[in-house]
Formats: sequence, structure tokens, C-alpha cells
Amino acid sequence: MRGFLIALLCFAVVTLGMLLWKQEKTIEGQESEIHDLKINLGVSMQMTALDLQAKCAAQAGAMYKEGGYQSDQAAYADHYNTALGKCFIFTVYNDFKIITDGYYTSESLYDAFEQKYYGDFLEVTYYDHSKTPILVGCTITLPNGTHAFCASEDEFKRAAEYFMGPGH
Repeated sequence: MRGFLIALLCFAVVTLGMLLWKQEKTIEGQESEIHDLKINLGVSMQMTALDLQAKCAAQAGAMYKEGGYQSDQAAYADHYNTALGKCFIFTVYNDFKIITDGYYTSESLYDAFEQKYYGDFLEVTYYDHSKTPILVGCTITLPNGTHAFCASEDEFKRAAEYFMGPGH
């Protein structure tokens, strides 16, 4: 009887060892699959982000053209904000015809697809730099969705960075 128990115990140890080895191999295979899936997901997400940025650029370009801006007096930048899931267009327009002794600057921020207004900066700058520029208006939508007045172009641009990213 004692020999039978020893043989049974040895059989159980060998069987458990084989099961443990099989389980380790299964886990290794699953870890490898997870690694490959993460790589594929990263590539897919990167391609999706690039596709969204390309669509954003096309929409912003179309919105800019529809605005009727003249290329020598205006410019724009577009940005797809992945955190907000929105496409923004930032335009700058200088009008040299409104006043004779200076020019008018308008900077605006919109959602390019929804064409929703997010803010603008308007100022008259004189050619005679001894005259102080006149701030005509400055408003910006804050991250919480409320609108606020801003006191300068720098303040407007800093607030716009939340939507456009730094250095727009």
C-alpha cells in the first residue's frame, strides 16, 4: 500500500509539473499577443489621429477660403485637439484700408466643423508708434465654457493655447 501511495504521489507531482509548465507557456503566448495588440492599437490610433488632423486641415482650409480672406493680409493655423475631439482654426487678418494712419488687426478662434465661435482679439495699431494701440475688443471662451474678456493680445493667445496647443 505504501508503494502505491508513493507512486500516486509521484504521478501527482509529475502531472502538476506538466500542468504548471503548460500554464506558463499559455501565459507567455498571451503576453506576446497582448504586446502585439498594444503595438497594433498604437499604430491604429496614430493613423486615426493623423487622419483626423488631415480632415481638420482640409476643413479649416475650406473655412478660411469661405471667409474671403486675401492671402497678403491674412493667415490661419489649424489644430485637431485630440483631448477635446475638436478641430480649431485660428485666423489673423490685417486690414490696411479702414484707417489711414494705421491698420486693424483681427484674430479669431473657431471650431472649424461646427463653426462655433471661441473668441477674438481686435486692435487698431498706428504707424506712428508713439500712439498707443487701441484695443477694440477681446473675448475668449474659457475651458469651462464661459466667455471672458481679455485685456491684451498675449492674454488672448495664452487662452487660445488650451484649444490650439502651444505655439500656434
